[in-house]
Amino acid sequence: MKKIIINTMMIVVAFTATAFPQTYVGNILGVGDEVLSVSARESAMGNTGVASSVGPASMFYNPANIAGMQRGMLNISAGLYPIKERVEYADEQYFINSNNYLELSDFSISYPLGTAVTIGLGRFPKYRMQYQRDKSDLIDEQKTYDFTGGVSAIDIAAAFSLGYLIDLGFGYNILSGKNSREIVYVIDEETRTTTTDTLDISGGSFDIGLRLKPGDFIKVGFLITPSFETDTVTEPQTKKEVWDSAGKEWNKISNITSDETDRIYKYPQKVGVGLSYEFWEMHRAIFNIDIVRTNWEDFRVIDPDSDTEVDPGYRNTTRVSIGVEHYLDQVMALRYGFAHEPFYGDTSCYAMDITAGVRFPITINIDIDIAGQYGLRTDFEKYLYGRKDEEVKEVNERLGMLLATMSWTF
Repeated sequence: MKKIIINTMMIVVAFTATAFPQTYVGNILGVGDEVLSVSARESAMGNTGVASSVGPASMFYNPANIAGMQRGMLNISAGLYPIKERVEYADEQYFINSNNYLELSDFSISYPLGTAVTIGLGRFPKYRMQYQRDKSDLIDEQKTYDFTGGVSAIDIAAAFSLGYLIDLGFGYNILSGKNSREIVYVIDEETRTTTTDTLDISGGSFDIGLRLKPGDFIKVGFLITPSFETDTVTEPQTKKEVWDSAGKEWNKISNITSDETDRIYKYPQKVGVGLSYEFWEMHRAIFNIDIVRTNWEDFRVIDPDSDTEVDPGYRNTTRVSIGVEHYLDQVMALRYGFAHEPFYGDTSCYAMDITAGVRFPITINIDIDIAGQYGLRTDFEKYLYGRKDEEVKEVNERLGMLLATMSWTF
């Protein structure tokens, strides 16, 4: 058994070590990519969780799933996200871009108030924007990009057990974030211009979850996140610099700050359904599948001053995730998964992920979960900055992640 666990952990780490994780299509919105999973158990099973998530992080996947807990639980999750991409141009020039960052993806707690009510509180990332790229070595495009930030949520949830067969849950997300999008244009060897957009984002959203247990070994989950709005204030700034050859540094010669713009982003409704089936034969195994539909056609950018709105023409998407949890004994578990995630901008851009993970106990009350992800994103480059780049011949991107979760039951 030890050999199986060690080999599985080596595979999980290898997923991340060889992966070329995603760059961020969400830069089109200025808020980052939507975060699909925050805890290692669900991440290892293809990001499934609508019917199958357990523990306080269930607030992120389906608030109804914290119902029925008999003891309090605390979750802490942290992930490593290396970013790497290879972009090849029509003239056979290419470059490889890479950077790394760490993130606290889950800090959540849940506690039962008797047998019928469970409450929860957590902090989760909702949209993630971390992307840096240096293209100054290419002759035709002397630019560097530095995008940082994201949108996080304070999630307040409550779940109710309505008898043995039905659990009902509600969550409210207090959204906030501050993003920065910086692009440096190198005009010549002695002059460069830097444009920076700083975005302050705030808003709120609701989650409504339902979990049905029609049998001892089957669970069916439903999740609805109604359409919601965020207020986004953008402060643009342009800076021009010249190179001081004596001091070996760039000196600012002008700085222009434009007026702030206030926009309302209307996000689409999301509806998900999940199935979890538990097998009891030689060893316990759990099969999960999630189908999540997001109505991106309803996304709008609204100008409150002129009372006008812009429809960017996004398309609806349906994400399918499949995961398996296989118990080696009463506490030790191996996990595997697959996910297909289309992009709301074009049918030619999508992501496919393969995931794996392992769970092992530290003490009677503390567990550690580790998850890894390896995948592929296609045709992403031409949508990264909201424009098509006809000079790009091929973009080879891979998705990767290494995530660890500690769970403490008290």
